Amino acid sequence: MAIVYWRFGHVSSEGCQSTLASFVVFRDGMVFDVDQEGWDRGIRWGDRLVEMKWRYPEATWVPWQAGDYQKSWQTLQRWLDQHARTYQQRDVRYGWWEVPRLKEEEWRQLMEEVVPRWARRLEAGMASHPWLAQWAAEAGRELKVTTWSSPFWKTYVLKEEDEQRLWPLLPLPYVQGIPLKVRQEWHKRGWKRVQDVPGLWAHLRQQVRTEGLGAMQAENQELMLVRHFDEPVSFGVGEVLREMACELTAYCRERNQGVQTLRVSWCGEAGVEQRERTWPVATGEARAIMARVLSLLDRPPSRPFDRAELAAQCTALKGEQLTWWQEPLRRSSEIRPVALRPWSLSRRELLLQQWDLWRMAGGRR
Repeated sequence: MAIVYWRFGHVSSEGCQSTLASFVVFRDGMVFDVDQEGWDRGIRWGDRLVEMKWRYPEATWVPWQAGDYQKSWQTLQRWLDQHARTYQQRDVRYGWWEVPRLKEEEWRQLMEEVVPRWARRLEAGMASHPWLAQWAAEAGRELKVTTWSSPFWKTYVLKEEDEQRLWPLLPLPYVQGIPLKVRQEWHKRGWKRVQDVPGLWAHLRQQVRTEGLGAMQAENQELMLVRHFDEPVSFGVGEVLREMACELTAYCRERNQGVQTLRVSWCGEAGVEQRERTWPVATGEARAIMARVLSLLDRPPSRPFDRAELAAQCTALKGEQLTWWQEPLRRSSEIRPVALRPWSLSRRELLLQQWDLWRMAGGRR
């Protein structure tokens, strides 16, 4: 399997920019999107809007409107539901998705479906880890790796030997899950890459050797489960969530992961309603996952919906948490057995884990 990180330019929209030859869409003083000519000049979203006065003076400035990109985002997610094993696409302009390793011709056929349907320009990185994939997409020219391209898109492909060479050189901003204070300390010391931080590269290298490059996933991964309906519905909400909770449980068991944060979105013509909740401890136990998912129904959707999304932040379980399953843990051949003493939580402890307000507040009384 491979992780693809992609980012779009000149995104398909329904706003006034669709009729303009040259434009820059801006939001909060930053570039949100740019037309294909601006993209080819090197302008990317996130650039400062004031710079466009001299970098792209002929472009028309268009304020961002959420509804302009809603249709493109929804259709893109439907496409990912069909083609990606898992994906994280929080924004219509960029995201990660998991796909089997493809040959160049297969990838070109896939790109014919994407460009120009959702964007006129695309840059992507393909690697075994999301950090490397994003770095490749954003700085591929400098990395001297295999490049697949057309006049409209570029994809930088990292092979195993490339990844072994590039891991120590990975810029620290791509390393996720690092507390702000630690990052500030790294900055003070002038550390810019993985190899600069004492012990960091040794830790990552050990994981590469013992578990393989593909086993090194981001600390917090988001799984997105989606259900589509031919017509807007306003009933059967609990059954929809139960079904997705079962699918989420199977996903976690296969990977020895647990759920700590959940977000459900009800999408319809009237807009999107969201419910989100975070728990102090991750859990992979089936009944606990079901309880957490159904707890999002404390406020059911107030309007009919034609699409339901369940996003789950999945994290690796600690050794002692692997014994929380209510039946023997099914392990894949890629995971080494772990010797743990058998024990199980009482019903009282399970309930307190979900609903004890003192525990949720950090144990302060």
